[in-house]
Amino acid sequence: MRICEANSAKLADAFSALGHPVRLAIVRLLMRQPMCVVRIAVALDLPQPTISRNLAILRHAGLVTRHRFCGQFVRYALADKLDGVSLRPLYQLIAELVPDLYDEEKVEAELRRRGIQMPAAAGC
Repeated sequence: MRICEANSAKLADAFSALGHPVRLAIVRLLMRQPMCVVRIAVALDLPQPTISRNLAILRHAGLVTRHRFCGQFVRYALADKLDGVSLRPLYQLIAELVPDLYDEEKVEAELRRRGIQMPAAAGC
């Protein structure tokens, strides 16, 4: 069997992107629903620049997509496919190995405490 170099490089990029605990936690959160950076940052109790930097790595690897809403909000979601190949088996493996850290009540309370109002239309 001959391995295509382009596909091998993309697969290597994807696995490399998943080689950090913060990025695995982000992927695990995005399995629940698409989210804005601020919600991910609050859920993981990490600074927003750290989340943004790690999301950029996941986006570059083709694992995450982004969509801008309401002007200033960007919602991130998991990509369905990488070069036409379903990512579902990879996400299922992550779901089995990485705990779901999302606590809706805690996140909402922290957003209120910080005075951050997320527009409902953005799905944040």
